[in-house]
Amino acid sequence: MHVNQPEGFSVPYFATWSLCSLMSKPTILTKVDALSGYLRYTGNWARGGHDGDKITQKYDDNTFVYTSTIGDSVRFDFFGSQLYIRNAYRSDNGRYSVTFDNGEIQYFRTDPSKAPSSKEDGSYTNETMFEWTGQTDGHHTVLIQNAAIATDRNSDPATGPTALLWLDLDFVQWTTTVEHAENTTLGPSDSHWTSSTPELWQDATLVQHSSVASRYTTTNGAVSTLRFKGDRVTLYGLTGQYMSNYTIAIDSGTPTTYNATTPDPGSLPPISQDQVLFTAAGLQNSEHTLTLTAQLGPSQSFGYDYAVVDGILNHADDHSHKLSTGGLTGVIVGIVVVLLSAICIGCFLFRRRRRRNHRKRLIRATAMLESELQNPFLDPYLSDRPVTPPPGYSDSTSVVIPLLGVSLPQSISRTLPRKGASAAPLPRKGKQTNS
Repeated sequence: MHVNQPEGFSVPYFATWSLCSLMSKPTILTKVDALSGYLRYTGNWARGGHDGDKITQKYDDNTFVYTSTIGDSVRFDFFGSQLYIRNAYRSDNGRYSVTFDNGEIQYFRTDPSKAPSSKEDGSYTNETMFEWTGQTDGHHTVLIQNAAIATDRNSDPATGPTALLWLDLDFVQWTTTVEHAENTTLGPSDSHWTSSTPELWQDATLVQHSSVASRYTTTNGAVSTLRFKGDRVTLYGLTGQYMSNYTIAIDSGTPTTYNATTPDPGSLPPISQDQVLFTAAGLQNSEHTLTLTAQLGPSQSFGYDYAVVDGILNHADDHSHKLSTGGLTGVIVGIVVVLLSAICIGCFLFRRRRRRNHRKRLIRATAMLESELQNPFLDPYLSDRPVTPPPGYSDSTSVVIPLLGVSLPQSISRTLPRKGASAAPLPRKGKQTNS
């Protein structure tokens, strides 16, 4: 059921054949960063890296959160059949617990002697702190808690005994079976988004070097509504030091409160974009309404970027929804076929035109020669002056055209005597002529 086997906890085994039923429909992977507003933290969590921690760059997206207070926790819900929770195992990380679906508490990293040394710090990032696989998709709740023991120490020969009080969190992700794997992105300016008080919302690029315009408000109680179709929706937006709480309700359900506020970032960017603010799956495959309400405190703001929904049942106004890999391949193949067809047709027309022009030139040249041959006494090389028929003129042979070097049959022809030859025909060899 999960990779890290807790002490004293038996893990049921689910037959692999049960996964075959999932193959008839596609699956998607939802990833939620530690800075996401969808994760509900309690206690004294801090944003990793604000103190110049060089190991920060080894975490996914260079982000993580941590706490050294025993009892601090983070909770989230998901709909799916597989769950993975990632963090790091560092030289000061201690025991923690995971409670799945309000079941038995499971403890991990209970042996202090196995903690990494300070020289190995950062060598065990992207570690699996919890993993679960079920038979079918379903709604589940997860609670992670810092269960460190205050007396636990790391017997590090380089730094001496170190208190194992810290708990890190990098990201969580899960797999969900859906009706269609294609996605459509609905931005704030899309007609799927509406508001009864549009004057309370503004569009602006709030994150440096970002090309995505966010819609934000500085008014408490501002409401924005998204209408969509399908069995899933994920809302992305802004989190940061001065972001606020907000509530989300699907259809006529009870609103749930989330928090987009992150701890003081220190030298890090004060706002993070493209963070998951809300996600839901396993909905009825029909029309739905998502109602978003900002819950601002003093000097706070709230902003969202876009929503990702079923790409078959929803289409953005600008038709910018993402194509599936098969659809994109079909478009590329179609373009290539059209280009090749155009090239072949162009080559065929060019060759046919060239042959036609060549035939016209031959016909024109032949007609010109035939017209000249109508008057056998016309000199074709010098002028149009008629000439005196030469001695021995006869109309019984063919005319030789010096220009082309070929013989053409004519109804009226001429035979020119060789230079210096007699006009009378020469006698055959061995025979006498009568005088």
